[in-house]
Amino acid sequence: MSCKPNALVLFNPFLNGTGRTIPGRDGSNIAEAISPTLFLKKGAPPCAIFFGTGDAMLDMGKEYAARCKELGVKAELYTAAEQPHGFFNREPWLSVTTRKADEFLTELGYLAGEPTLKLPERAPGLKSETGAPKP
Repeated sequence: MSCKPNALVLFNPFLNGTGRTIPGRDGSNIAEAISPTLFLKKGAPPCAIFFGTGDAMLDMGKEYAARCKELGVKAELYTAAEQPHGFFNREPWLSVTTRKADEFLTELGYLAGEPTLKLPERAPGLKSETGAPKP
């Protein structure tokens, strides 16, 4: 049995600690050791990533999606205009991102049918900055 995930749905994740300091238990800098972007390779699971455009970590998401594209890994980067880190923890963004995650997992075959979550009236949209693999 493998512990490798089949798909990822990531909400403003930490993806690259290059140039940062994150102390480990022994005091060493573990920032790069816990940086998924640095360990990406062909065969990585497809992912949907959510960031607000006001999040200082958005560039990590763009870098991750671009690296996925280079490797032929499906990566969808969704951004919410002018929203900060953690924007998805409140409505209407909670519903908007949950529904988009549902659609992503349905596209991959992990869910079936139309999403049952109804979006709030006049719900804002997400911009897709696809990291689709090169043909």
